[in-house]
Amino acid sequence: MCLEERIFVEDESNWYAVCERHAWHCLRCGEIPTYADRAGFFLKGLCGECDALLWPMRQGRPKKRAIVLNDTERERLMTMARSRSLPHGAVRRAQMILRSAQGETTSAIAKGFGLSVPTVSHWRNRYLERGIAGLHEGRSGRPRTYDDERVAELIDKTLRSRPKNVTHWTIRSIANETGISKSTVHRYFNLFGLQPVR
Repeated sequence: MCLEERIFVEDESNWYAVCERHAWHCLRCGEIPTYADRAGFFLKGLCGECDALLWPMRQGRPKKRAIVLNDTERERLMTMARSRSLPHGAVRRAQMILRSAQGETTSAIAKGFGLSVPTVSHWRNRYLERGIAGLHEGRSGRPRTYDDERVAELIDKTLRSRPKNVTHWTIRSIANETGISKSTVHRYFNLFGLQPVR
């Protein structure tokens, strides 16, 4: 409850409207706390009639959802966790989920992998929402300017053709020919290991 509402409920006539809006009532007897009992409500969350806890007074942090794996999911995660060909991040995330499914705490997993607790919680939640597909990191940030077909055309042209009056493509000449920026051509040349000079 915000400070404005606390000040607002100092007036007895507003108390019951606030209780109705927040659905404050006793779980045992179903009564709305009286205005006289508001101090006990705010301090302890107790009903003035039967001393039971009122709704929705929650104590502590919310419980995290447990990860329960069936045999197929466990096998797929174990395959991912042992893989030498997958990216290291995907392997580590699969190992985190397996350890979490075994009942290990989030803080212990974070300490074991040298990560922060929010990072482990993020991947736990992604797994709970999306399954194994959630463990593969989606590309964030600005969408790619050039699609796969355009990049394939660039690589194909570089490898299979020659410019007129010269022996090989340069970054500048292939950029002018394809309409792709020089910096992007350079990045793709490095990414695919292309060296048209040789």
